[in-house]
Amino acid sequence: MNPRAFLLLLALVSLSANAQLTRDERLDSLIGQHKRLFRIDSLLKLMFYAKQFDTAYISRPSERWTVKARANISGRMSRSEGVLEGQSVRLRRTSQGKLTFSTSVGYRGISLGLSINPASFSGKDRDMELNLVSYGNKLGFEIAYEDSKRAKTEMETGGSTYDISDLGISSRMLNLTAYYALNHRRFSFPAAFSQSYIQRRSCGSVLFGVSYVGGHTRADASAAYQTPSMELRTSNFGLGAGYGYNYVPHRKWLVHLSLLPTVIVFKSDRMERDGEVVEVARHFPDVDVALRAAVAYRFENYFYGATFAGNTSRLGSDGQMVSVSTKWRLRLVFGVRL
Repeated sequence: MNPRAFLLLLALVSLSANAQLTRDERLDSLIGQHKRLFRIDSLLKLMFYAKQFDTAYISRPSERWTVKARANISGRMSRSEGVLEGQSVRLRRTSQGKLTFSTSVGYRGISLGLSINPASFSGKDRDMELNLVSYGNKLGFEIAYEDSKRAKTEMETGGSTYDISDLGISSRMLNLTAYYALNHRRFSFPAAFSQSYIQRRSCGSVLFGVSYVGGHTRADASAAYQTPSMELRTSNFGLGAGYGYNYVPHRKWLVHLSLLPTVIVFKSDRMERDGEVVEVARHFPDVDVALRAAVAYRFENYFYGATFAGNTSRLGSDGQMVSVSTKWRLRLVFGVRL
C-alpha cells in the first residue's frame, strides 16, 4: 500500500474513534445528569411528604409544580397622643398604600418569585417596604419592614389641625409575628395562605405566639409650628396565645380566621427632644394583636382566593402618652398546579 494512503487511512480511523468516544462521553454525561436530577427530585419528594399529618384533615397536592400570580396591597397607619410643652398634641401618620404584582414558580414546596412595584418606575414611590413570610403547619412567621419618608402626617393641637408632612419626618418600623399551632397535624395555616397543603375537613387550633415591634421615628424642628426636633426609638417583645380555625363548607372552599394577641413583656423606649432625653412612662398591659383571614376556592388544577394579615400594637396609657400602630396587607392570588 502506498505509505501516504496508509497514513491517510490511519488518520480517518483515529478521527472516527475519537468521534465515537466523544459521543459516548456525551451520552455518559447526559445519563449522569439525569441520575443527579432524579436523586434531587427523590430528595425533594421525600422532604415534601416527610411531615406527618392526619390525612383525613389535610393533604399534600399530588402535582409537582405550582405557578401563582398575585396582587399585593399594603399600608400602615399610626396615631400618637401626648402632652408637649403643656399642650395636648395628637399626631396621625398614614403611609402611602403600596400596590405590587408578583409571580412565583414552585416545585415540591420550593418556590422562586419576582415582584414589581409599578409606582417605582414613575419615581413617585421612594419609600421602601420588605415583607417576608413563611407559613408551616407547626411553625410560621411574618416579618414586615418599612422605611417611610413620604407618609402623610397631621398634627392636631389647640383645636387646630396642621399638615406637617413636609417637616422632614421619617420612620423605620419592623414588625415580627411568629406562631406555633398546637393542633398542627389536623390544622393547616399554609392551606389558607400559601396553598402548599389542602385542608380537607374543618378544624381549629390553639396558637402560641411571640411578637416584636421596633421602630425609629425622627422629626426636624419647626419654627412655624414651634415644635422642637424629636427622636423616638422603641423596642417591644411580647408573648401570647390565640386561636385559629379553618372552615371547609365544601370540598372546594376554605375560609380561615385567626386571632393572636400578645402582651408586651419587655419594653425599651427612648425619646430625645432637642438633644435632651425625656422619660417615657411605662404601662401595663401594652398589647400587640395579629389578625389573619383568608378565603380560597379550588377547582380541578386551579385555585384562587384572597388573604389578609393585620398587626396592631397599642403602647402607653391614656393621660400620658399613647401610640397605636396598624400594619396590614391584602393579597389576591390565582394559581395552577401542574
